[in-house]
Amino acid sequence: MAMMESALTRDDGVQLHWWSTSGDVTGPLVVFTHGGAMDHEMWEPQAAAFAPRYRVLTHDVRGHGLSQCSGAQFSLDSACDDLVALIEAAGAESAVLVGHSFGATISQLLAVRHPEKVRALVGIGAACATMPQAPMARMRQSVNPLALSLLGQARVREMFASMAGTTGSVKEYARTAIGGVSDDVFVAIMRTGFGHPVKVPQDYALGVPLLLLQGEKEPYGAFLGNSSRWAERDGAELITVPGAAHNANQDAPDFVNSRIGAFLRGLEQSPA
Repeated sequence: MAMMESALTRDDGVQLHWWSTSGDVTGPLVVFTHGGAMDHEMWEPQAAAFAPRYRVLTHDVRGHGLSQCSGAQFSLDSACDDLVALIEAAGAESAVLVGHSFGATISQLLAVRHPEKVRALVGIGAACATMPQAPMARMRQSVNPLALSLLGQARVREMFASMAGTTGSVKEYARTAIGGVSDDVFVAIMRTGFGHPVKVPQDYALGVPLLLLQGEKEPYGAFLGNSSRWAERDGAELITVPGAAHNANQDAPDFVNSRIGAFLRGLEQSPA
């Protein structure tokens, strides 16, 4: 099933590039949002697997890939607003959100602000943004700027790429994607992190079906310390992806696709 490229210009002038299923597909809209410093191409194994049955949408988050912007234009809030706009541009009332890392944080913020637009949520290598952060995650937020100043961007970018996957091809993909992010946007990404806290009431719960996947060799495991509590709070399954690192959907696409596929089939059998 072919994916059609589109562009959407936002009020601040940022042009978002997105790809969606073309043709007569009647399944629910499934929106894939990549992690920080990656781009839509990380979802190629999922788009190929799910486009024949579902309405699939992938996109380059502002500041990434073809959706270029300045560091001042990049924020969690703006990325969330962009995601709402893309769902509406696709002509859908709601969507199943699949988010990787920072992309899962964007998806969670949308679920807080616009719960009516979220049918379900899948997080890959994701921290819960609506629960207290793990101690290491809080520490990371404060030391990231220091790491950039001490190590320099080139070294930090290479560290990100080397930790993305367990295979050379995934690391090379990450290296290329990271290379497409401007210096000022990269700094903004580092300051935000992939588990940036979102303010919610004390008794908050997601309220929609949730699936969590985490690589067996997840290099950021210390930063995802609230994942188990997240799964317990929202009645989710937390699945370990064998042999996979942070970009688990690329390291083990067949395994991840089988779990997401089962999750989506379960949604189709339950009331919307």
